Amino acid sequence: MNSYNLSREWFNFSFKTEEVKSLHTALYFFIIDTANRLGWKERFNLDTFIAMEALKIKSSKTYSNTLNSLENFGFIKIHEKKKNQHTSNVVALVKNTKANTKANAKADNKALDKAMLTQSQSTDESTNQGNNESTCQSIGEALNYIYKTTNNKQLNKQTIKKLDKNPSTFFEFLENESDLIFSKKNEKEKVIEVQKINPDKVVSLFNQLCVGLPKVKTTTKKRKEAITKKIRDHGLNKITEVFRLANDSKFLNGENSKLWSANFDWLMNEANFVKVLEGNYKNKNKTPKYSAVTIN
Repeated sequence: MNSYNLSREWFNFSFKTEEVKSLHTALYFFIIDTANRLGWKERFNLDTFIAMEALKIKSSKTYSNTLNSLENFGFIKIHEKKKNQHTSNVVALVKNTKANTKANAKADNKALDKAMLTQSQSTDESTNQGNNESTCQSIGEALNYIYKTTNNKQLNKQTIKKLDKNPSTFFEFLENESDLIFSKKNEKEKVIEVQKINPDKVVSLFNQLCVGLPKVKTTTKKRKEAITKKIRDHGLNKITEVFRLANDSKFLNGENSKLWSANFDWLMNEANFVKVLEGNYKNKNKTPKYSAVTIN
């Protein structure tokens, strides 16, 4: 299983399925990215708060309906549904269970390739109506959705137009430029982001991800100030990464000569936060957890 194969299977499906919307594509690729970051675990926690923040989904109902649609389409399996706001859905990427026979799937693949080639070779944009115009609709809509919701100036309309006309480059772009797509916002937007994120959400995130460390039971004024500073200086993605690295570290979970364990306040200390982020507490002689994806 790799990003390229999953991408092709998805776009073969969306090409011939009218029910597929741009938000389905955005969420599915977010799930693929999460699976890759977690080393392609068979089952993994899909944090609702992080997903909604990354994709700028305002409604929990919209998020839930989109996730359920991906399962109905046959691209994911929801093994455990979240019980409350402090728990996550447990999901798995699966081979499309709604796909046709192998022969039909191969035919769909060729049909999409042919349609893409036809559109990219066309020199008269005014004639690209009907089927050919919608060939790359899912790609174009997904990129436009990301552009509008993240206000990313580097992922501009010219780049989107180029990728939309040359779909074969889209997969490589998505893999190599994932940090660009979700890059840091400008200072004004960062202030808005800090104000939007409730410190209790970060505490909840810590309690979910750092399963071996002492749970936080009270969000004090000092902790709220520390959380606000971390969001402003590093952003929610970096905070999440530190929590995941801390959870994976045997040393920080008490496997040391002093039987000492880290806690939330220790991680919020700037010096400790940076050390964990830079990998100083990674387990030795361990295969890197976040493996790279090979695009054939």
